[in-house]
Amino acid sequence: TMTIFFAAIFALIASIVPEIISSIENILNNMQSYFDNIQHFVENKFEKLKNANPEIKKFIYDQMDTIESVALSMANSLQPQLENLFSKGGLLANLTGSALSFISGVKDFLIGAIVSVYLLFSKELFTAQAKKVVYAFFSEQKSSKILSFSRDANEKFISFLSGKALDSFIIGMICFVAMNVLDLPYIVLISVIVGVTNMIPFFGPIIGAVPSALLILLSNPSKTVAFIIMIIILQQLDGNVIGPKILGNQLGMNAFWILFSIVIGGGLFGFVGMILAVPCFAVIYPMFKETVNSRLVKKQLSANTNDYFTEEKNIIVKDKKNKSK
Repeated sequence: TMTIFFAAIFALIASIVPEIISSIENILNNMQSYFDNIQHFVENKFEKLKNANPEIKKFIYDQMDTIESVALSMANSLQPQLENLFSKGGLLANLTGSALSFISGVKDFLIGAIVSVYLLFSKELFTAQAKKVVYAFFSEQKSSKILSFSRDANEKFISFLSGKALDSFIIGMICFVAMNVLDLPYIVLISVIVGVTNMIPFFGPIIGAVPSALLILLSNPSKTVAFIIMIIILQQLDGNVIGPKILGNQLGMNAFWILFSIVIGGGLFGFVGMILAVPCFAVIYPMFKETVNSRLVKKQLSANTNDYFTEEKNIIVKDKKNKSK
């Protein structure tokens, strides 16, 4: 497992990272020409509109000049740093300047790798010992619930993360092929952005599409519409065909609660929280639902949600045999 993992990481770094660095350098070097292309594109559009309002034209040009000055100043400040970082002596200088943090990072990585090997090698033993501890400190009924909850959490996390990773990889590859066919710029960089952000439900396609569309707008404005149409088709394909085939309906949650979990997870833990929040909530949601239903049954109240669509008290049926929906 570790050999395959490190081989995959090395292959990704060797094949993708140089392309991404080259694309970023190209963006910074050609920033001025990109804004010139956009300005010419806008001017041509206004020339076709004979009755265009001069004030609107002036406002758009002023805003473009402001954005251009800010973007160029950022590019001018980032370019020397990027060149220095990946130059022959620059990387060594940066590592020497932050030697303590570099050594600390290497130490954490090595400790993590060693611990992961031990965990993988003894995972069956650790699972058996965990069960033994649970049965020692809890009653048999509570132990069964705890272990059932643990198995459910394990299955949902594995199925969601592995399925979403496979889904995102497929989307990234389809994006790569489609961009080659359409002859769009920054193929590798944008395909990686689209694939990685696709790991986030709901917001992922938007997060990946917006900066990618801006990159294409800077380099070749005439092809921006083609890229947006391609992304819409790609996400429809993912949402209606590829995603359901790979993931199915494993979460068993309403779309609102998925959206709710992403917002909370992203607000608390950033990008990682947006990914992990969905399987976490998928584990908590049925447990909370079961607790609510069991308390209702103990009070001899209906556990059927349909009985609560009205405020009339006589709709709440007192029946211990009611089953939740």
